[in-house]
Amino acid sequence: MMSGTFFQIPYVKKSVPEWKNLKKDFLSLVDFTDSDCTEFNQPFYSDYCKYYGEGLQPPYHNDLLLLLEEPINWFRRFYPTTQGTYDQFPVPMDIPSSWCQKYTAGQMHPVHTHSIYGWSAIFYAQLGSDHKATNFFSPFPDPWTGFPEEITPSMNEGDMIFFPAQLMHQSLPHRSKEDRIIFSFNLILSPYD
Repeated sequence: MMSGTFFQIPYVKKSVPEWKNLKKDFLSLVDFTDSDCTEFNQPFYSDYCKYYGEGLQPPYHNDLLLLLEEPINWFRRFYPTTQGTYDQFPVPMDIPSSWCQKYTAGQMHPVHTHSIYGWSAIFYAQLGSDHKATNFFSPFPDPWTGFPEEITPSMNEGDMIFFPAQLMHQSLPHRSKEDRIIFSFNLILSPYD
């Protein structure tokens, strides 16, 4: 007799250890009072439509990539496969833009995906001890119930997670007085080396 799994859903979790010292200065690069970022029928601050949705880079984009340079470069060299291993050769990837979202008490972001291919990343810029990280859904429903399994990985402020862009996920209703702030971006294959 033999049993096992056919596929695995890969992810990578990395930390930015110096984030605690850089947080205040870096967050000052974002204009959280911009009324253009609280429109578009969303109940939370998001500059996605203002920048990413228009094919533009937010003013903090290059600073964000510099801040996250070590984890991004590690991921480019050792990205995970669905077999649970790591491919150890550099893949030309591009990060065309990024976005920031801030959630206050009671706010959430419903289930969504980012793309049908590529990878996505979330950097937890402000995530208090009572905050929840992103909630992910299995693309394979449970064979007995038909419902997808859910998982909310353990994340801390200054952590980031890389995951397949087509993986369904959501931001659960925020239950803290302190804002939850994330930065996110997609990684796509680049035609350039």
